[in-house]
Amino acid sequence: MLGTILGTEHTVVVQKAEITTPDDLMKHDLVLLGSPSWSVEKKEGMPLPAMLALLRNAEPFNFSKHTFALFGCGDALYTNFCGAVDYMEEWLTRVHGRKLLNSLRIEGYYFDLKKNVSLVGGWGREVAKMMK
Repeated sequence: MLGTILGTEHTVVVQKAEITTPDDLMKHDLVLLGSPSWSVEKKEGMPLPAMLALLRNAEPFNFSKHTFALFGCGDALYTNFCGAVDYMEEWLTRVHGRKLLNSLRIEGYYFDLKKNVSLVGGWGREVAKMMK
């Protein structure tokens, strides 16, 4: 959905974290990173293992000239609601990246699909507007 919204005026590359390298992140003006929150390494509210590996591999890089937008899904019943987003925001600070806008935190995506599709669409349009 985000690729479709942004692709109307921008070149968009959608790629899984499993095959993404830090060099891939360095190639783009804007990078959107997203992950659901999960229990990883016995810690609740973490990005999925592939995203966690990508972020850790990118730690030595300086992203001060790069802009990011972050999003994630979570369940408010857990202590660390959308903790993956919090983790990615902390990572962004460590690598000196710029955050384009407030991160999107989505509650129970499939449990209220209509509302959440609208929420994601609005956030995506805001990202597109800010990239003009």
